[in-house]
Amino acid sequence: MRRFLAIMYISLSGAFLAGNLYAHCPAAEEVKDTSSVNGGIIAEASVNGMVRRPAVNGQRIGEEILRSSVSIADALRSGTGLQVKDYGGAGGLKTVNIRSLGSEHTAVFIDGIAIDNAQNMQVDLGRFPVDGLASVEVFNGHRSMVLQSAREYAAAGSVYLNPATPVFSGGRRIRFTGRVRGGSMGTVSPSFKADFQAGKSSFISMGAEFLTSNGKYRYHTKKYITLPGGGVSGYDTTMTRRGGDITSVRAELRAGGNGERSQWNTSAYYYESGRGLPGPVVRSASMLPGEGDRQADRDIYVQGSYRLWGNGKLRPQGLFRGRFTRNRSHYNNDPLKNPQAMPVDVTYRQTSGYISASGALELFRWWTVNIAADAQYASLDGNPERFARPERLSFWGAAATDFHWKWGQVSASAVYILAADRYDNTDAGAFSRQDRTRDSFSPSLQFYLSPFGSGRGPAVDGFIKRTFRMPSFNDLYYTTIGNAALRPETACQYDLGLSWPVTAGQILIVPKAEVYHNYVKDKIVALPSSSQFRWTMFNIGRVRTFGSDISVSLRLDVKSINTSLTTKYSYQKSVDRTDRGSASFGGQIPYIPLHSGSISASAGWKGWQADVCAVFTGGRWSSSANFSDYHIDRWVTCDASVSKTVAAKSRRIENGNLRFSLNLRNLTNSQYQVVQGYPMPGFNLFAGIEYSF
Repeated sequence: MRRFLAIMYISLSGAFLAGNLYAHCPAAEEVKDTSSVNGGIIAEASVNGMVRRPAVNGQRIGEEILRSSVSIADALRSGTGLQVKDYGGAGGLKTVNIRSLGSEHTAVFIDGIAIDNAQNMQVDLGRFPVDGLASVEVFNGHRSMVLQSAREYAAAGSVYLNPATPVFSGGRRIRFTGRVRGGSMGTVSPSFKADFQAGKSSFISMGAEFLTSNGKYRYHTKKYITLPGGGVSGYDTTMTRRGGDITSVRAELRAGGNGERSQWNTSAYYYESGRGLPGPVVRSASMLPGEGDRQADRDIYVQGSYRLWGNGKLRPQGLFRGRFTRNRSHYNNDPLKNPQAMPVDVTYRQTSGYISASGALELFRWWTVNIAADAQYASLDGNPERFARPERLSFWGAAATDFHWKWGQVSASAVYILAADRYDNTDAGAFSRQDRTRDSFSPSLQFYLSPFGSGRGPAVDGFIKRTFRMPSFNDLYYTTIGNAALRPETACQYDLGLSWPVTAGQILIVPKAEVYHNYVKDKIVALPSSSQFRWTMFNIGRVRTFGSDISVSLRLDVKSINTSLTTKYSYQKSVDRTDRGSASFGGQIPYIPLHSGSISASAGWKGWQADVCAVFTGGRWSSSANFSDYHIDRWVTCDASVSKTVAAKSRRIENGNLRFSLNLRNLTNSQYQVVQGYPMPGFNLFAGIEYSF
């Protein structure tokens, strides 16, 4: 613990010192942080007037695509190298996995600050609406930008939720948007968002959303087995999925602004929900999953950032961030509705506090250095008997350097990670505080080379990165399951990509191809012991992934018509290399398809917007032992949306707009499962009306 405190003090002091260099800087130019997009590939960004192209291109989903999607998870499904795990319905858990590394390795950031979940390290994307987001960006590894937090440098995969900053024009000081959406599964969701110009260069935004859905939908299921005598037994029927209802309330308050040489942003978030947790469809059609399991959540966070910059000789920049989070989860079931289940009535409360400081200096026009230090405290309390009540102090210290020229960029970083845990040990029959410290080192190298300049001609990029996934509280301390001696997962990532933008008349074509290799060591796995309620955690897993992502984007703008077409294909061979004597050795790991891809097209004309997206996912297995009993069939879904925006002016409101939208999901009524035993909805639709001024 003394070592932890000493390292944290020295690193934070250095980062804050770098940030405070600006007291002697002359007035700075306005900070800009914008991205241009070529067919969904992030092309370049400008920060503090200095062009910085990410060394490794990311994928970007713009505001138009988000507005035509029902959820963030739906928008991400068409990405390359991404697997979205969805348990079905509006209330089902939705997580994202990048290149087979696991959702625990994927860091999700909102306004540049990581979303906390020390309990299981999974972020439910269903709790964050698409309304109010300017874009969603996905990066393999971390994005190569100036002035990042240490947690960003440490990420094996990154998803950025970027809220839209209001823009006021024409002397207006108020913007308002009200929307009502509803459709299949008894879904109704009214929401509003209001923006106010609080000063010459500051704003206040507030918004709220209510969602209710009964979660009922029909699905087709069948299963046949061959009997010893040669006969066949089974079922083929259509059933109704029940118990997946949800009612939720979300409220958010944001404020931000610019000073003479500073930029600040704060936000407060409140989310509360109650939902059903229908179990998997197993055994036979007559044995319905229990409908008595319930979950109630309450999430609250407050976060903020403060940025300074200067245009002196070293053009220094500084960034300070902070976040406080309080989450509450209550699980219970009704034995009368599900007599086969073990009675459960437990409550967990998670509290965390996070601070970050980073500073950057431009030693030369072609050389920038960055230092960052982050610290976090997290605790988990609960009412289960003999619960460990863990606490964790975490520290991330990062140093990075960036060499950039007109024809390329090379970036290198190194992150030291230290986590000190305290928990109640009851093995001896009495409570006692135990200490456990884990540390790791994460270096990376990224490059981007474009002989003819950014955005012109062929370009090569790639990265080498070593990352770690600290065990979650559930992995270590969950009652009768946790293993306090678990080591962090180690992931080594190698990536090489080639892109070649081509302009043919008014058509912009952006082909992109990447090959990559990931190796995960000490993978944390769970094995059942005496019963399904008693599991054992081990560091025995090893996984190798060989993959390739290919995408081609076309864009054509002719007068008032804007069209685009994007095709994507992913190949992922992710095999279990743990034990040569095991039946799972050499098998494809669970839920990772060997082949997947998507085709999406969009067109806009005079207020009309139409989007179509078809997603293909090849066959998968629910176990690394690739037996036929564990096979999950391939599936194809097609979604479409259309919207129309018309002027709705009045005597008092000059710039009012009325927008009608219709989302058609799973047009082919495909019967499929993302997670085995959890059937997804067939054809469903949602309609909405939105008024803004």
